[in-house]
Amino acid sequence: MRLTRKTSLAVILASAFLMSGCSDGNDGEQGAPGEPGAPGTPGADSTPAGAIIQTANIPTDLKFNITPKDVIIEPNKPFSVKFTVTGKNAKGDNVPFIGLEKIALYLTEQVANDSGSGSPFQWVNHGVAAEFGTSLYCTPNGATQDRKGNDVLACTLIEDQSNPGSYSLTWEHDGEAPLIWSGSDINNLHRLTIRSYNIVDEKGVALADKVITSPLDYIPATGELAQSQKDTVSNKACIACHGEKNGGIENIHVHHNYQRVENCVSCHNTQINQPDAMNTSEDENGVIKGFNPNFAPLIHRVHAGDTIGKNMVGTAKEKFADIGFPARTAECSTCHDNGDSWNTNIYADACQSCHIDVNFETGENHRGIVPQDDSVCAGCHGAGALSPDEAHDVGERQNAEKAFKIELSAISINNASGDLTLKFDTQAKLGSGETLKNAIFNDLIPFGVMHADGFFSQAGSINLLTGIESNGSYTFVIPARKDLLGKSLFFVPYLAICTDGEYLVDCAEADLKVAANMEATYWNLASPDGKGYPIPYYDTNHVSVKEETCHGCHDALNWVGPGNNHGANNMSSCAACHSPAAGFTGSFNADATAIAKDADGNDEIKVIKARDFYNRDLMTVTHRRHSGEGRLSGARSMYRRVDDNGVVGELHGYPSVQSDCSACHTKGINLFSTDGTLVSGRKAVAITKNPYVMPALIEYISPVSESCRSCHIHNTDAAKAHFRANGGILSEFPAATADEVNVESCAVCHGEGKSKGIDVVHH
Repeated sequence: MRLTRKTSLAVILASAFLMSGCSDGNDGEQGAPGEPGAPGTPGADSTPAGAIIQTANIPTDLKFNITPKDVIIEPNKPFSVKFTVTGKNAKGDNVPFIGLEKIALYLTEQVANDSGSGSPFQWVNHGVAAEFGTSLYCTPNGATQDRKGNDVLACTLIEDQSNPGSYSLTWEHDGEAPLIWSGSDINNLHRLTIRSYNIVDEKGVALADKVITSPLDYIPATGELAQSQKDTVSNKACIACHGEKNGGIENIHVHHNYQRVENCVSCHNTQINQPDAMNTSEDENGVIKGFNPNFAPLIHRVHAGDTIGKNMVGTAKEKFADIGFPARTAECSTCHDNGDSWNTNIYADACQSCHIDVNFETGENHRGIVPQDDSVCAGCHGAGALSPDEAHDVGERQNAEKAFKIELSAISINNASGDLTLKFDTQAKLGSGETLKNAIFNDLIPFGVMHADGFFSQAGSINLLTGIESNGSYTFVIPARKDLLGKSLFFVPYLAICTDGEYLVDCAEADLKVAANMEATYWNLASPDGKGYPIPYYDTNHVSVKEETCHGCHDALNWVGPGNNHGANNMSSCAACHSPAAGFTGSFNADATAIAKDADGNDEIKVIKARDFYNRDLMTVTHRRHSGEGRLSGARSMYRRVDDNGVVGELHGYPSVQSDCSACHTKGINLFSTDGTLVSGRKAVAITKNPYVMPALIEYISPVSESCRSCHIHNTDAAKAHFRANGGILSEFPAATADEVNVESCAVCHGEGKSKGIDVVHH
C-alpha cells in the first residue's frame, strides 16, 4: 500500500510539471455571469426536540385527557370517542404523546338492583352484556388478535396528524359497536377506563406494568362527572398492605396487576356469577366452597383463606387456603373505609364467602332458616346483635381496651435486702357477675433493665393476679433483687382481656380479646422520683420502623404473634423479649422451614436451612418472618414452597413486595450512616448456641450481615466469605461482647446512592 501511494504521488507531481511547461503564463479571461436560477421551494419547519414524545419510562408518564362530552357509547347513536394523551419529555414537561398502536376500552354501568338478591347496586360490563367480551380493542386498521390469538374486530384508532397527541375512535364495521348495550340507561353512572398496549421506554423496552387510565365516572344523559354509590373499598385500603406503585396498588399478581379496585370490578361483577362459571365449585350439598368470581364475595374469601381454608375445594383451596389476613378478619372497616354499605347491604353471597358452611337452600348452619331472598336478610341482620357491625364487633377494639386500665403507681427497692416492691392500680368494667380472674386472657407484665443505649434486658415477669389485691390495687414484693440497684427499669404490658365490646366478660364466652390499656413504664432506681432513665430504643427517632407503619397492615400490634391476642400492644412490649440484650426467653427460631409435598402429595413442613445458633432480635426475626424464612407451625400466613429437587420457590402470603424496604421502613430514611454504621445505632446482634441452658451463653455477631442473611437464606460458603472479608463476624466465630463486633464495610458498596446500594437493588 505504501509503495502504491508513493507511485501515485510521483505521477501527480510529474503531470503538474508538464502542464506548467506548456503554459504561456497568462490566465484566461473571466466568463460572463450566468442567469440567476429559480427560487427553491421553502423547507417545512422541523418539530423542536422534546416537543412530542413516543416513549414512557413509567405508566404514569402517560396522561389521558377525556371528558364526558367526547364519549358517545349509547344505543341508537354512532360510536364516537375522542381524547388526548401527553407524555413526559427529558425535562419532565408534559408534551403530546404520539404513535398509540393499540388500546382497549372497558365500559361498566352502575345499575340499581331490585331483584331481591345481591347488592342494591351492581356493575354491568357493557361488553359482556352485549355478549362480546370484557373490553373492546381499538387499532389503526380496526382489527387485531385477542389474548388467545383469535382474529377479532376492533374499533378504529385515528391519530390527528395536525394535532399531535389527539385521537378519535370510530366503529367501521357492520352493526353497532360491541360496547353499546341495548339495555343501557344513559341516566345511570357509567365508568370508562382505557388500557394502552405496546408502550416502550426510551430504550425500546416494553413497560412491565399495565398502562391504565384512572376511571372516568360520568352520566351520559347530562355529560356530568359522577361519584359511584358502590365503591366501599378504596385503593388506599388495599395499598396499606399491598404497597403502592405509580399511584396504584402494588403486588396483585393475578392478571399481572390491574392497579385499582375500579379496574377489578370491570370484570369481577355479577355477570360472571353464574352456576356454570369457572371455579364456582360446590360440594355435594350445593354449598359454594370454591369461590364466587363477583368482586365482593371473591375478596372476602381470598382474605379469609387460612381461617376457612380447610373447608374450601378446588381452585379456591389451592390458591387461597394459606392466605393469612394480617389484621382481625372480622374487622370489616379495615378494608371498607368508604361508607357503611358493608353494614347496611346484607346479601347471601357476601356472607357465605366467609361463612362457608352455611347452606341457604337448606338452612344448614343458619338455624334452619331458609331465606326467600336477600331482601329478608335485614329482618334479622339489619340492626341489633346480629347486624354485621355488632356480630363482628367492628370498631370496638379501641373501646373494648378501655374496659381495663392498669398503671404502675409506685416502685421502691430496699438497698439492704434488694427487695423490690411494686404497686399497680387498676380500673375494671366488669360485666354482671363476672370476675377479673376469668376475664384476663394473659396477665403477664415483663420487666427488666434498660441500658444506656435504650435496649432492654429482661430480668423477670410478674402475673398481675398473683399480687396482693386491695380495692383494685395489686402489690408485689419481689425479693433479693440487688442486681437491680441503681438501674433503670422497664415494665411493659403483655396483658390481654376478654370483653363484650364494653365490659369484661368470661374468656370462655368472649369473642373479642384485646390488649389491656397499659402504657410501657420506665423508672430509674437511682433517682428518688424515678426520672432520668434512658430513652427507650424503640422510641428514638433514628429507628426506621414505626408502630404506625405496622398498624397500616396489622391494625393493632396485639394481633401479631403466637395465637394472637397475646397483649403486646407496642414495640417496647415486643422488645422486652426480642431485644439484642434481652436474654433468651420464650420460643426460638433456629431452622428455616418451607412447605413440601410428602409421598402422598400432602403438605408437610420441611427444614430447608439449619442454622447453628438461636436469635430473638426483633430486627432479624421480623425480617425472617416477613420473608417466609421463619419457623412454620399450624396456620401459616407467610411461607415458601420447596419442590422435589429441594429448590425453594417464591414467597407466599406476604402482601407487599418483599424487596421494597419502604413497605415497613420509613420512606426516605437512610439505613446507613456516613461512617458505615447503621443509622439505628445497632452495633451487634445477640445469639446463643444453646438457649435451653439458663443462663444462656450470649455471644454477638454483626448486624448488617445477619440482617441480610435473615432474608437471603442461601448462606453459601462464598456469601459467608464475602461477609467475613468485609468485616462481618458470623456465628461460626462469634464475639464474646458487643464491643468486639467490627463495623462492617457493607456501606461502601451497598449504602444508599451507591451502584449496588440497597435503594437500587431493593426498590
